[in-house]
Amino acid sequence: MTDKYLGSRNNSVRCVIYDTEHEEEILGLISLLNINYINRTAELHIMIGDSKNHGKGIGTFAVKHMLSHAFNNLNLRRIELGVLENNIPAIKLYEKIGFSKEGIKRESNYKNGKYISMVIMGVLKDECSDDILGLGF
Repeated sequence: MTDKYLGSRNNSVRCVIYDTEHEEEILGLISLLNINYINRTAELHIMIGDSKNHGKGIGTFAVKHMLSHAFNNLNLRRIELGVLENNIPAIKLYEKIGFSKEGIKRESNYKNGKYISMVIMGVLKDECSDDILGLGF
């Protein structure tokens, strides 16, 4: 397991999200996975753990900074993600940042006793605003 993780470090970036005032408390994780340097693409994954931290701008902050890193430092040109169709707050967040809906993987995830479709979203570097591209990482 450790060898597989270490071996994937060339094509992934994994970051912990934490509050600078309470560094011992992990709020979530954000990752760029399956980085393809030929196609200049990657997949974005984010998880904010405790629901008490949802809706506080933590995800927005983390996604904007990860996109800045992806486009400015890694020279990627496209980031994609998948989000459950019933996760409306996340979809609105991604759209606000610049992601577009590109497709649906119908009933692809089984959760809480039913099948839920996955919305596929993507953003190109050219579609990102200057406030995202101007961020440091």
